[in-house]
Amino acid sequence: MDNENFNSLEAEWFGSSPKTKEVKTLDLQTFLNDAAIENLTCLKLDIEGWEPVVIKQFPALEPTKLPKVIMFEYGGGGSRDQGGKGWSESFLAGTLTCLETLKNCGYGFSIIIDYAFDAEVKIVDLQNQNLDADELFLPNAVYGNIISFREGDFSEAAIADICKAYKGGVINWIVGKVVSGQKQ
Repeated sequence: MDNENFNSLEAEWFGSSPKTKEVKTLDLQTFLNDAAIENLTCLKLDIEGWEPVVIKQFPALEPTKLPKVIMFEYGGGGSRDQGGKGWSESFLAGTLTCLETLKNCGYGFSIIIDYAFDAEVKIVDLQNQNLDADELFLPNAVYGNIISFREGDFSEAAIADICKAYKGGVINWIVGKVVSGQKQ
């Protein structure tokens, strides 16, 4: 399936086209400097397999330049137990590298929101969590978002409010059902 609106800088990403096009990129520090960003509250990454490339740059930033909240996507293209696409060994390792990097940069309280059918929101503290895929992700995990905070923790009500936008909706329900292989 060719989809010209779905591609990646990562040639091995499951949605990448065999066609190539050179594009200009810049590192995170250059972006922050060029945009004159002094204080970054939240950074959302949805860059089709390149999340580790950006997050691995965090240790080089001054602590005051680190975002207070980082959100990034993981998985995709099938369920974890199928083991392919966004769950291939290399992309799963990239997700775990992101979490290890965040842990080393002082991020702790984190929310994992997966779109697998009947998946529950998972709360972890990166500072005290074994960063093992089997402890973090359900076998039928599909894709989702990880939201990590550098400071503070939150009540169940606050977490439910944060996660509300990621749960529900007919499209997410259909995708979760189809990719998880769940039957009605």
